[in-house]
Amino acid sequence: MESDGRPHIVCVTAEKETEDARRAEQNGGVVASAWRRLDGVEAAREPRRAVALDVGAALGDAKVRWQAFAESQREAVAQALGAAEKATPSKPSIRARVHTESLIAPTWMPEQQRLLVRFAARTTRSSAEKVRETVCPRNRPGDCRTVLVPDVRAVHADLVLDLEYDRSGLLVAERRYPANPVPSP
Repeated sequence: MESDGRPHIVCVTAEKETEDARRAEQNGGVVASAWRRLDGVEAAREPRRAVALDVGAALGDAKVRWQAFAESQREAVAQALGAAEKATPSKPSIRARVHTESLIAPTWMPEQQRLLVRFAARTTRSSAEKVRETVCPRNRPGDCRTVLVPDVRAVHADLVLDLEYDRSGLLVAERRYPANPVPSP
C-alpha cells in the first residue's frame, strides 16, 4: 500500500501465533501481517465498508478545538497544581520546574463508525534539591554520618478532551474533563 503522506483509517490484521507476535504483545505492540485503508481510493473497492471521512480535516479541526480548550483551562490547570501541592505532604520548592507533556490518540471505532480523537496533557511542577540525611551502617550503628541526598518532588495536573467524528467528518460528541490535581505520594 502506498502512502500519500496524509492520515487515513487503516484496518490492520495482526499476527497472534508467531514468536515475534508474542514478543511484541508483551511490549504492548502487534505484528501486522496485512492492512487496508478504509477511506479513499482503496475503500471505493469495498463500498459497504468505505468511510467518507477526510481524516486530515477531522484531525485539523480537533487540533484547533484542543488548543482553544487548553488555553481556556490554563487558570484551572494552575489551580489544580496548587490543590495538588496542598494535598502533598512535602511541597515542591519555589524553584520548581514546570513542563507539559501532551499526546493525541486518534482511534477508529468500527462498531460505532466513529473517529475518536483523545487529547491529554499532563502539566508537572517538580523540584530536585539536596537535603541532609543521616546514614548509619547496619553493622556499625555508632558510625553515622550526614550526607546530601536528592529529594525529588513533583505534582501534576491532567487535562483531557475527547472528540468524536462520524463517518462524514461531522463532530458528534465532545467530552471535556476539567483539570485534575494529582498530588505526590
